[in-house]
Amino acid sequence: PTFIVGVFASASTNCRFNIVGSFTSTQIVLLAGVPQRHFVEEGVNEYFYFNVDRADVDLQVTVTSITGDPDMMISYDDQYPSCRIQPGISHYDYEHRLCSNYTWFSNNPKSDTVVINHNNPCQATADTVAVSSTCDNDVVKDMFRTGGSFYVGVFGFSSSSFMITAAYKGSRTKLVTGTPQTGHTSAQDVCRSRDSAGAC
Repeated sequence: PTFIVGVFASASTNCRFNIVGSFTSTQIVLLAGVPQRHFVEEGVNEYFYFNVDRADVDLQVTVTSITGDPDMMISYDDQYPSCRIQPGISHYDYEHRLCSNYTWFSNNPKSDTVVINHNNPCQATADTVAVSSTCDNDVVKDMFRTGGSFYVGVFGFSSSSFMITAAYKGSRTKLVTGTPQTGHTSAQDVCRSRDSAGAC
């Protein structure tokens, strides 16, 4: 089937926008520094991927909760990192969440940020990030050097509306009017000059 999408601008000024279309359980591509708004139902996983093409900078993936509690996990070797709730549980908390096929998992209530260090990717960069014992530093470092895909799963711990952004650390992220955006920085991250693409 073919779907036709129309866009109407009600003002005479120029407008800039992105359109994302997907089917349930289809992976959605993330573009560097471009936030996307999505919804995930309670107990359901939504899937994304980001193609890394820079060897000299860390990758940061952020899920900012607008409503609800989305949880994020990332993998370099499984296209569907996911969570589920233990069977037979009607009222559950975080201990009843079973997650698998992930390399990095953010265990932060509401909004999540995972920074993957290009020099030492299998080291957790925050107390709220768990790294799988199967993470292979050399394989992930090679992905940064030669290109590869990072797969992102967002689990609805509760029904959630959220913004998701993948960006290179120190580069510009597009802000969306009236929408919160979670970020991550440290005292070590000082940008003294930028290239033409906006990266440090």
